[in-house]
Amino acid sequence: MNRLMSIIIAMTVIAAGCGESKVDSHLDFATFVSPSSAGLAHAREASFKICIEGSQNEIAKAQDYARRAMLTWLRALRQIDPKVTSRVEFSCSAPHQTIKLIPGSGTSTSGAQHSNIYTERPYGTYLHEFGHSFAALGDTYDGGGGSCTAGQPESLMCRGAYGNKDSQGFSTLYQDDVTGIQSRYRQIFSDVTAPDPSINPLGPLNPDAPWSNATGSPLPGGATSVDGLFVLVSNVTNTAMPTLFISAPLTIESVFVCRGNQQNDACLRTAGAGVQARFNNVFQNRRYFSIDGLVGHPDFLTSTFFGVANGLAPATPMKKAVTFRRK
Repeated sequence: MNRLMSIIIAMTVIAAGCGESKVDSHLDFATFVSPSSAGLAHAREASFKICIEGSQNEIAKAQDYARRAMLTWLRALRQIDPKVTSRVEFSCSAPHQTIKLIPGSGTSTSGAQHSNIYTERPYGTYLHEFGHSFAALGDTYDGGGGSCTAGQPESLMCRGAYGNKDSQGFSTLYQDDVTGIQSRYRQIFSDVTAPDPSINPLGPLNPDAPWSNATGSPLPGGATSVDGLFVLVSNVTNTAMPTLFISAPLTIESVFVCRGNQQNDACLRTAGAGVQARFNNVFQNRRYFSIDGLVGHPDFLTSTFFGVANGLAPATPMKKAVTFRRK
């Protein structure tokens, strides 16, 4: 029996896995529901809305896991589409994904845009279930999760919560998962681009800057980059407060600056605490802002920059903290 025939037969067997819909067969990844009915159809919305129902004692953990998992799948789409949102919002008003929390540690299930997840399941379960409800991908395991069907490549849709993990213990995607969701996405949107080499959909994720692979190393002209925001100081040797020039991804519509190294965005909620930068222009794939009179001590200037997608939205904004020393 040739390889293609054996894989097609294997795919029809797993239709009753942790999902709730019959799968189609592909040489590698397996499909689940129609991509137009899955969450990825809403990836270009201003924010992706998730509604979590169930035990209030588990909401905080569920939000943390759900946001990270959704951004991980969205990052795989952002690699081929700059229009993909980086904002995940928790709201039960016209949500794009619904999670029902069930007490215990049973087998979680999913359908189009909804998942039933047991409260004692680890983070990898969220990532796997969103592979069904959001990415429209089917299971590729043989029997229980963690053992791939013969001929199948390694994937999250096989390994589930038992696959690759980053240094913090969070499950990550495999190349087959990325190939799968990008293929399903192209069935809806025909204007996607070639993969952006600056975005690594397989690596660890920073939920506050999901598209960024920046390391904070110096850039030409004295700029530094962290979390996707670039900052350049006009003249740090001048006795006058310098002008800051800031660039941000196109998804960022406003930039605010707060004094000091802020651990969260609380300063944006305090009247007068955050200074808004001026929007200057758009060039290529970046928005450019500037601000005069950096806040902070004149000899040791530390400020935190926040990039927000739509006003002071409830979703955590893109953030970076920078310390400037005068030479």
